[in-house]
Amino acid sequence: INEYKTPKPRHKNLRGDYCNGSFLDNGSPSIKLGHSFKTDVTKLSFNVRLSQPQAMTVLYTLIEGFCTTFGIDRDNIDGLITLPNSHGSNKVVFYIFDSTPGGSGNSKKLYKASNEELRKIFQAAYDLVNECDCGGENGDSVCYSCLCNYNNQKWHDSMKRKYAITFFSWLLGNEEKLV
Repeated sequence: INEYKTPKPRHKNLRGDYCNGSFLDNGSPSIKLGHSFKTDVTKLSFNVRLSQPQAMTVLYTLIEGFCTTFGIDRDNIDGLITLPNSHGSNKVVFYIFDSTPGGSGNSKKLYKASNEELRKIFQAAYDLVNECDCGGENGDSVCYSCLCNYNNQKWHDSMKRKYAITFFSWLLGNEEKLV
């Protein structure tokens, strides 16, 4: 039986030239880049709208405050964010996770933290960025003394201390509203 296959449409590559490669629908398995990573995760949600640079600054400040409060090595914990969507959600979500496969129980400490312990974490986070003088009085940058490290180097240019100062000041009740 002679089977006719519809030719696939040509597409252009990143240089703007037509691609001569083949599609992966020829019965071969698709290629996936990445891996499964099972570990402990804690989710914190706040009903606020933050830009990505603001949320990343708050995330790394939160992680630093958490590590300081519980005496956790910074390399053993990391995080990621999801931002509010365009469908009306005002929720920014911070995921704090153990960076060791299988989990080391560190993010569970955050999950099980009492209100008093959470307040200590938030205060430690606030103090860290409030006491640093990078970026001048306006707090228009971050440095290796406060938030910069190898894991967040992608965000160094967009993070600003003032974002974290404003957020944690609001969270601790020192500001009426978050601007």
